[in-house]
Amino acid sequence: MKIQVPLCLYGRNSLQHWGANTKVINKKDLTEIARKKILLTLRVIIEKRQGEIMVKLRLRRMGAGDQPFYRIVAVDSRVKQVGKYLECVGWYDPKPEPSKINIETERVIYWLSVGAQPTETVRSLLRKAGVLQIWHERKLAKAE
Repeated sequence: MKIQVPLCLYGRNSLQHWGANTKVINKKDLTEIARKKILLTLRVIIEKRQGEIMVKLRLRRMGAGDQPFYRIVAVDSRVKQVGKYLECVGWYDPKPEPSKINIETERVIYWLSVGAQPTETVRSLLRKAGVLQIWHERKLAKAE
């Protein structure tokens, strides 16, 4: 059985007209992880086209009661704070002076490119880490 997969899974981030920008592949050639990523990406694309924001980048609290640290996660917006998340893209430790931030830049840019919306706190952390600047520069480079 053959299926069509958007080219954005192969390096292009064009979500417009993805019906024309598809690649036909054999279903048996896909690994289980690739299959899950494809289904998730297709769901994000379809729901983005419907105007509904489904994926958010937000903080998930971890650690003991007096020693908090946070994971920056991509999560379905309908899930509770402690619910399942799609992918962990970094962490934030506010306790030490200065606070520590570790972000996987490429994964965050991927999630932003498929329509994920960061919360205000995550947006400020991304700004401090310079990720939003990189994403903005890439968007401007594509437009030219």
